[in-house]
Amino acid sequence: MFSYCGGSKMFPLRVTCFDHLCPRAPSTSSEGSCRPLRSSISAQVPDPTFISLKPMEITFPPFDRQAHIRGDKRTAPSALTVDKYVSQDLSQLAPSAEEMVRAMLIDLQMVNDMLLDQVQTGDSYREVACRWIQSNQEVWRSWLPDPTTCFAQFGLYHEKSGQYVADRGDPTDLSCKACLSGTYSHKLVDLQGLTFNCLPCPTGSAQPSGASLNCEQCQRGEYQDEPGSKACKRCGIGEYQDEEGQTGCKPCPPGTTTLGFGSKSAQECGCDVGSINSMEEEEAVMCVPCMEGLHCPFGSNLPDLRRGHSTLGEAYVPQLKKGFFATLEHPINVFKCGTESHCPGGQPNSCAEGRQVTPCSECPRGTSWVDETCAQCAAVTMVLWVLVVILFFVGLTMAYYLMNPEIRSIATPREAMGMSLSLTVAFLQCVAIMGLMTVKWPNSFQAVSLTSKPFMLDIEDFSFACLADGPTSVRYVSTILVFPAGILYLVWCYFASSRIPCCYNWSKKKMQNTVGHFIQVGFSTMSALALDPLMCYTHPNGQQSLLQHPGVLCGTQEHSMMMLAGFVLLFCGVFSFLAVCTLAVIKLPGWSVSSGTTVQSFAFLFTRFRPNRWWYGVPLLLRGPLLSFCVVAFTDFPPAQTTGGIVIILGFLLLQVMACPWKLPLLNVLDTWVFAHLLLLQSLTTSAASEEDQDLHFFQEARGGVRRSPWVYQHIHNQGNYVHAFNFHQSFQRQRLIIVSS
Repeated sequence: MFSYCGGSKMFPLRVTCFDHLCPRAPSTSSEGSCRPLRSSISAQVPDPTFISLKPMEITFPPFDRQAHIRGDKRTAPSALTVDKYVSQDLSQLAPSAEEMVRAMLIDLQMVNDMLLDQVQTGDSYREVACRWIQSNQEVWRSWLPDPTTCFAQFGLYHEKSGQYVADRGDPTDLSCKACLSGTYSHKLVDLQGLTFNCLPCPTGSAQPSGASLNCEQCQRGEYQDEPGSKACKRCGIGEYQDEEGQTGCKPCPPGTTTLGFGSKSAQECGCDVGSINSMEEEEAVMCVPCMEGLHCPFGSNLPDLRRGHSTLGEAYVPQLKKGFFATLEHPINVFKCGTESHCPGGQPNSCAEGRQVTPCSECPRGTSWVDETCAQCAAVTMVLWVLVVILFFVGLTMAYYLMNPEIRSIATPREAMGMSLSLTVAFLQCVAIMGLMTVKWPNSFQAVSLTSKPFMLDIEDFSFACLADGPTSVRYVSTILVFPAGILYLVWCYFASSRIPCCYNWSKKKMQNTVGHFIQVGFSTMSALALDPLMCYTHPNGQQSLLQHPGVLCGTQEHSMMMLAGFVLLFCGVFSFLAVCTLAVIKLPGWSVSSGTTVQSFAFLFTRFRPNRWWYGVPLLLRGPLLSFCVVAFTDFPPAQTTGGIVIILGFLLLQVMACPWKLPLLNVLDTWVFAHLLLLQSLTTSAASEEDQDLHFFQEARGGVRRSPWVYQHIHNQGNYVHAFNFHQSFQRQRLIIVSS
């Protein structure tokens, strides 16, 4: 209740009041009546009206509630206390003022004396209070706080030195000042009582704010090794901290690092870029360098590699690159695929549609690779292969009649067509052999080399597995049997023809010449097939596979079987035929004088060339095998393959230019022009793969330069003069060769 009484001045004070314990209607005047007003509590200006009567405190018996209910008002509560109320944040804003208010104490007699002084002098309350202060210094000086008695959030500060001090042994020039950032207010009890001083934050903690009562411990991922710090330091790269309030960070396990600063646990340590955790358990760590073909971002591990995703995000998923393969059981044991498109990369054990066998080298049994997928062998495929086999034997039969014309000094149109066809086949065989080199070719050349594969009996992409169903070694042996099968067929035809009327009998010499033509045309192919088991390229994991059959690992039993078959073909086919042809070239001048029929058996070897260049057939046989040998000797070193190819092609090109061996002059020009382009193409393979388009453009420009070069022009001009000036008959006479036709 708020009471307003006549002659008194009362001021409201907002304070919460509960029940009867609060004075709700004080009054000081006998005049009039009090009018109660609603209020929390009341405050009263001192009223000296009754001070001259020397009032005394009357003590009533203790308050009796039941008596009050019955109307007996002779009991009263005990004397009320005089409380002091201040703002709740005064201790923070002005702690000294609050301390003075707490210490201020005036007894009732002093108050009565001041009231009496006002009555007697008539002065204002302010003047009376000032006189009291001036005459009672010993009373109020005890109210003033000690300048060295600091409160919480403050500390002892020396004004002259500008430094915080730890004690107040010498109080001179000491005061209290709010603690700075990096320090905290610490309670200090000494002989003079309680005070506070500012201490630096210990290591492992920091305090960014001033006037603080404590320091904050460094969080996980942070540390502080210096006292009095405003902030904690973050753990560096390769470190972590999984505890609070630490003075240092823990190093990551050997070989691992962190993605950034402030790592909070050992789980944030991972293998660095280019390495992968080879342990199956994620808790254990053993980082190993990633092999070629394996993309390893930060934090790579086996589980992420197998499942194809990472908790760190898509950018941190380890995966195989395109053209490489690995099994789920050994995902970091990387194989290099023979054909890049067969291995899409990504997760281990990923192959193009339907392919299998490490590394994605074959289609399942009963299927073949058609239109970028493994398709079931269709009946029409088998029929087509049977037709191919039939056409092969029919072609051999026709060759007997087409490749044994009457020997002439001047090339007939049929001979010219045969020589052109022979030169084309030789060119395509060279292109196919160059396609075996593990170098980066322009896309246009790759397309040509793919179409040239059948000339090397590389027919895996033509559903050959549907005809020769079985392991790779069986298909390889089936392929090399083409040559003995063709030879045996011609020999069989020779003996079979003897049992039919004489007009259909085959001549032994012509049959031998046909066999020679057959082996000569396929000599480069035969040598490449024989050397095929020796072309082992190395996988990133150190194992080796056959270049043409990546599913066959070198050193295995299957590889040994293929090597045995290859050596038989090499010695019984390649070396034997080369030895026979070499002997024939040496003996040919004598045979031409003494035995014309013997010459007919080796007509395939010299009839395409000018009489004085009859020996050119043997060096020409070596071109394909030498190119194949470059692949065998330097399978894992593309630059060496390129260098070897350049040397071989350049050597044969120079020999061709100097010898001009072909009987048909135009073929000399064509042979020179074609292999000059092959030489140029070989030289372009030294360029970077990223410059492939520029290489191709340069090749096109250089090809035009070859056509316009003076050297080629002079060679063509000489060949034109040679057409008019060369006399084939006189040349035969000079070489004393007697060509006897059959």
